[in-house]
Amino acid sequence: MSQFKTVNPTLGKKPAIASVIPAKQFVPWMGFVGFSFTLAEIFALSNIVTASIVFGLCLGYWMLTGDKEWLFLGKFIATPRLVRGYKQPQKLLKGERQ
Repeated sequence: MSQFKTVNPTLGKKPAIASVIPAKQFVPWMGFVGFSFTLAEIFALSNIVTASIVFGLCLGYWMLTGDKEWLFLGKFIATPRLVRGYKQPQKLLKGERQ
């Protein structure tokens, strides 16, 4: 039998920009950039503050909607509280063993 030859190595992979930034994040991030620059113009913010706002918005959006968002959102699920019992064990069968 012959082995199948992979023709396109990108088949089955998600599109990305520079193989780091997911392509589905690009449009919302550009919206965050535009929003941040609008805020910077209205409130006369410095470039460092504007870049910090852009970075924070993009990072937060990526954590909430990225590929493995459960890594971040799983931290907010309460873990069950395990405690020791406080009652004496009860017999399930009424008969005595011989």
